[in-house]
Amino acid sequence: MEQSIFGFIWRYSKLQQVVILVVTVLSFPFLYAALELPKIIINDAIDGKGFPVTYFGHTFEQIPFLLGLCTALLTLVVINGMFKMKVNVFKGALAERLLRRLRYQLYERILRFPIPRFQTTSQGELVSMVTAEGESLGSYFGDSIAKPAFQGGTMLTILVFLFVQDPTLGLASVALIPVQAWLIPKLQFQINMLNKARVQEVRRLSESISESVSGIQDIHANDTSAFKLSGVSWRLGRIFKIRFQIYKKKFFMKFLNNFINQMTPLMFYSIGGILAIKGDITIGALVAALAAYKDLMAPWKELLKYYQDMANSKIKYQQLLEQFDPAGMLDESLQRPRPEELPKLGATLELENVVLQEEDGFRVLDGVSFSADAGKNLAIVGTGAGRDRLAQALVRLAQPTGGRIMIGGLNLAGLHEAVIGSRIGYVGPESYIFNGSIAHNILYGLKHAAIGQPSGDGDDLMDRTEAVASGNSADDPSADWINPKILGMESSEELTQWWMKIIRRLGIEDLLFTRALNMQIDPAEFPGLAESILNARHVIEERLEESPDVKDLVHFFDYDSYNVNASVGSNVIFGEPTDQAFALNSLGENDYVSRVLEESGLTERFQEIGLQVARTLVDLFSDMELGHPIFEQYSFVGLDDLENLKPLLERAERCALSELPADDQKELISLTFQLIVERHRLGFITEEIQQKLVKVREKFRENLPQKFDSAIAFFDRETFNPQLSLQCNLLMGRINLARPRAEERICKLVCGVLDEQGLREQVIMAATTMSVGIGGKRLPLAMRQLIALARSIVKKPEILIVNDALNAHARESADEIRRAVFDLLPETTLIWMASETPNIAEFDQVLVLRQGRIVERLIEQVSGEQQAVALDESEEAATPEEGPTILDAETEALAEVPLFSAMDRTQLKLLAFSAQRVTFVPGEEVFHQGAQAFAAYVVLEGQSEVVVGKGENETVINRPKENEIIGEMSLLTDNPRSASFRAVGELTVLRIKKDVFLNLVEHDPHLALELSRAMSDRMAQMMHKIEEAA
Repeated sequence: MEQSIFGFIWRYSKLQQVVILVVTVLSFPFLYAALELPKIIINDAIDGKGFPVTYFGHTFEQIPFLLGLCTALLTLVVINGMFKMKVNVFKGALAERLLRRLRYQLYERILRFPIPRFQTTSQGELVSMVTAEGESLGSYFGDSIAKPAFQGGTMLTILVFLFVQDPTLGLASVALIPVQAWLIPKLQFQINMLNKARVQEVRRLSESISESVSGIQDIHANDTSAFKLSGVSWRLGRIFKIRFQIYKKKFFMKFLNNFINQMTPLMFYSIGGILAIKGDITIGALVAALAAYKDLMAPWKELLKYYQDMANSKIKYQQLLEQFDPAGMLDESLQRPRPEELPKLGATLELENVVLQEEDGFRVLDGVSFSADAGKNLAIVGTGAGRDRLAQALVRLAQPTGGRIMIGGLNLAGLHEAVIGSRIGYVGPESYIFNGSIAHNILYGLKHAAIGQPSGDGDDLMDRTEAVASGNSADDPSADWINPKILGMESSEELTQWWMKIIRRLGIEDLLFTRALNMQIDPAEFPGLAESILNARHVIEERLEESPDVKDLVHFFDYDSYNVNASVGSNVIFGEPTDQAFALNSLGENDYVSRVLEESGLTERFQEIGLQVARTLVDLFSDMELGHPIFEQYSFVGLDDLENLKPLLERAERCALSELPADDQKELISLTFQLIVERHRLGFITEEIQQKLVKVREKFRENLPQKFDSAIAFFDRETFNPQLSLQCNLLMGRINLARPRAEERICKLVCGVLDEQGLREQVIMAATTMSVGIGGKRLPLAMRQLIALARSIVKKPEILIVNDALNAHARESADEIRRAVFDLLPETTLIWMASETPNIAEFDQVLVLRQGRIVERLIEQVSGEQQAVALDESEEAATPEEGPTILDAETEALAEVPLFSAMDRTQLKLLAFSAQRVTFVPGEEVFHQGAQAFAAYVVLEGQSEVVVGKGENETVINRPKENEIIGEMSLLTDNPRSASFRAVGELTVLRIKKDVFLNLVEHDPHLALELSRAMSDRMAQMMHKIEEAA
């Protein structure tokens, strides 16, 4: 980006600015003529003598002469107006192009920000800077050169005219301008500084709001809304104080400016009047001078405003420059343009003494070195920031501050982003799911470049031309961006088969299939599927006829009977609305429906039922909070509806239903239309009423105006209903949820028929069009993680990095998914990074990362054979404190603990690795009775004791031996410590954090069983010792 706002403007619009200047200069003669004509009209046409007169070879009498001059003046007014209009329109287009370019450049720079930058800059702050703050610069872009030229030239033209009339008037008109030019900028500078402070405070406010939106669940869970409100209140108070100071200075400046502006006309009246009385100037000249001075003030005010805008814009541009030029930003040449040919990596990955140091000087990676041959599988076991930052460094999301990462002789730091994005896959806990469909997210990693040439005419050509003129991308986002050939495939069908195989192997298929049955599809989008669903419907009908016990589990949409699993409204219209006119929540407002009810004699009955429903709902839910599970049972009722029902009920208590306002009566009828007999079970829609409603249905269909034919998707066994879910379309009815296991049995039948008909894949393809919502929030976390993994697999990367990307899955599920990845990408170098040691037999190398260093190699490649090795203490990757000797000793100690005795050595080593070695001096407490429990402790060496009570009432209940675990019970119960644990001599223990311990219990059934036994034994021993001590 240019370092100054003027540099930015001139670089990208100098030709347009020159055009504006030329047009501006051409307008000045017309402006001068418009100033001169009024004087001629007064002196020569109105007050003139000696008519007829000759002008330009023509003779005029007085009145024709006057009218001709007036016509000429009108023509000049139009010409000057046209000049202004054309210049302003041109300036507007110029400003918008520059603003578009600026926003594009800012967004492009965001895409090149170093990842740590996003940890210190909020989304709200970036959005505000690109949108709101960028908007304020737009108007200045067009005015930066044109405005001072046009307004300054206009002012100069008027001043020339005034001096021509009389030098004294000219001096009077400019006498106070120097005072304004000196004073106003000083006041404006103070206002600019306050505006700068205001912008910073608004950014902080935006950050607070963004943070609250992201952390809303924790705000509710921790009852910190009052705290957050106080913070926002304080921030708003700061903005108010700054604004108040701005207003005081701003309006004082306006007062001063207006006062000075009014002084000059007084000088004109006094000095000009004296000159006119003495006959030194004509009345016409004085009138023209006064009119010209009036016109002089307009450009002068515009120039003062321009100075204010210029000062503000310079500050805002400088602030944007500071925010969007962080250190460590990706070089633009590594992102654009995209190279035509991408090199294959296909070689060994090597890390050479890689160091990554944070801004505070802490080294999260400290001399990491290892290599992985192409096509081999590598596991890295570690926890904390070191593992995450290493994973990011491997895909250049984090830039090492020392050492280098090489792939086949190529330095990762110098590779184009297109190479990394195509050849290396990355999935982490922070992998994002974009708003759009599931298919869009799975194929997102293939959208590198638009395919084909866009059309060269019409609006598309205009849009591309304008994009190029603004320095933007001319690519069409709605074009086809997926090229199967980059994966070695010849067609989109082949690509579809590939990613369908991926979702099948990862286990996404079953999740999608279940969701697809409950979603609606558009027959226009999936015509083949809609027709196949109809065929499957007939097969299902035959199966249900063959099994009467299963058939009873479905309530069919039968025109001659009432469906108790559909709403009253759906039963009456016998379909689902496609237009707001028949929306169930406002069906009582439909004139035709109201007339049918009235003719059927049900209007009053519907109002009575609606009143009963309203009373019931208010009684049940008036004290409930939003989100209570029962709200799902009564989905047509919300808190706003309840608040509206309360005054309605109060009005109903004071008068008869027929006397209620018409809107209240319609509201009660609409409530009745939303009732579902089986779902709501209020008992108001009796069998008698159900029979009447079937007759109402017939009357409704017989007399339905033709204009409403498309407003309802009617239930019809021979057509597909787009307003029903796939499952309801297959059944042409709804499942009878009152029957046990009805949903399970019907779903099994439906799925079986779809599989027989070969429709499973089509149904799943329809499900992939489902919107996932912002951040994928409409999907469970486990499914979001699988979609992110599928996104990396689908592009067939040469290297795939999976960093703790399946932490929402159980250990067994994650292991199965990993094996599926092995099968799907047999030639890919897989780097699996997790906090738990995976099955070692699946990997060619298993490395342990601790405190930013590789401290152990559980398996290393040696001459093509796998063998367990330990790093020598002298190797660079381990320090004496972190060496394998101590780790092995700690592992052996844990193996002696009865609670951990059944764990395999790999798990024990991981537990020792995640534990903390701590030494206490004699008399020092490890933990105190009544304190909150955060860890368990394994005694390695030294003397200690466990006591209850204090002072004279203190009782020693245990003197732990080596390899004994203390304090684990409190971790399970979340109760305070029941005893104190302290060192008698020098005591060394292993501290196992609570989250690590609970994770072990959750994933190790044997450990859980041993804990229950230990808890029982511990309580018995403790009671026995207390009794002995007593």
